[in-house]
Amino acid sequence: MSRYKYHSLIKELVGEKHYTADDIYDMIKRKWHKVSLATIYRTLEYIVSTQEFTTFSLDGAKLYYEKNKGSHAHLIDKNREVIVDVSLDMEKLQFPAWFRVNNSVVNFFGSREGEVPPAWLNLLQVISVDDTHWQ
Repeated sequence: MSRYKYHSLIKELVGEKHYTADDIYDMIKRKWHKVSLATIYRTLEYIVSTQEFTTFSLDGAKLYYEKNKGSHAHLIDKNREVIVDVSLDMEKLQFPAWFRVNNSVVNFFGSREGEVPPAWLNLLQVISVDDTHWQ
């Protein structure tokens, strides 16, 4: 399977979640044993170059890939290994008149304390890396 054939497969696997190249490699390797990690990296570079995916890093460590969703923030619980997307209302943020924001990704690090409200659980089931850690 060529890099271009992996393109749609990777986009489908990632969905609304956040994965490293190693995570994606492991998922594909389980089904197609002949894939190389280099092919996965080249395919991810191509998908990022088309602006279908964006990347972000946690503390300069692992690089995560996600669908390009525009401006948003991440709630990151490193203890539970959970990353959740949260919308940013860019119109409520104030920037100098001479600065135009094209896109942003903001990371908030912390941990869940107490019960997660039911409305959030429904949202987390769609966008978290492993929503069982939030329940």
